[in-house]
Amino acid sequence: VRIALRALGLEWQTRPIDLARMEQKTAALLALNPNGEVPILLHGERVLYDSALIGEYLDATFAGGERASLFPRDAYQRAQT
Repeated sequence: VRIALRALGLEWQTRPIDLARMEQKTAALLALNPNGEVPILLHGERVLYDSALIGEYLDATFAGGERASLFPRDAYQRAQT
């Protein structure tokens, strides 16, 4: 996800999660992602989890203009990515 954010030239804030202490299973994080996994992306009121879906969201939301797309335009090639 950080690679996608950087490739799109976006700024972000990271909150470290201590996986050894199972911090991803705390009530606060489970409220964001019921699967108890990271990464989690908060964008305004939107909460997304799963790195592949986050990458697609970032590309669909921010690519275009001066920012190159992270994915091919062809639907089949995009699915393969």
